[in-house]
Amino acid sequence: MKPIDIIELTAEEQALYDSIRWENDDWLRWEYDERIAMLENVKKLSESLIHRQAIPKVRLDYFTDPKMNLGSRGKSYKQNFENNGTTGKEILRHPNFMPYLWYFINGPRLPKRTIEGFYQILEEDRGTSGMILNQLCAFVRKAMRDQQLPHDAPDEFAKLAFDIDQSHLADSVRKAAMNVRK
Repeated sequence: MKPIDIIELTAEEQALYDSIRWENDDWLRWEYDERIAMLENVKKLSESLIHRQAIPKVRLDYFTDPKMNLGSRGKSYKQNFENNGTTGKEILRHPNFMPYLWYFINGPRLPKRTIEGFYQILEEDRGTSGMILNQLCAFVRKAMRDQQLPHDAPDEFAKLAFDIDQSHLADSVRKAAMNVRK
């Protein structure tokens, strides 16, 4: 099983990364010039990573492959941007692109202990594939409850499955996480 890739940023990319306000989603309260400058840095950072081919293929595929958008009706995340009128490099400057860029760089947005626990179940390989899937789904549900993971955690578990080359598990672990919210 392959480990999660971590992207090493160049000094220039790190400066761009540090200039981005990753956690603040209240775009309307920002000063216009501040918002535009930050989104330009998002675009520059994205272009640099794409140019030097630093983004793991599975993460780019997550954005461009319709089969990896598990909650869609046959459209990739990129196609969703395009269907809403944002195309080409303008996608890289869109505020809704920021979570994808964060994923490209950092991998799934889950606590380290959650990623390690998920990985450990697969490494220990105790039982049949169905038994392992049951263990993973129980682990995911427990993590959702005990760690009070955010609303987007189901998709983060799917990303984790994709990232560690276990794409056949992605839909099941995503659904297990979603069922906790019901």
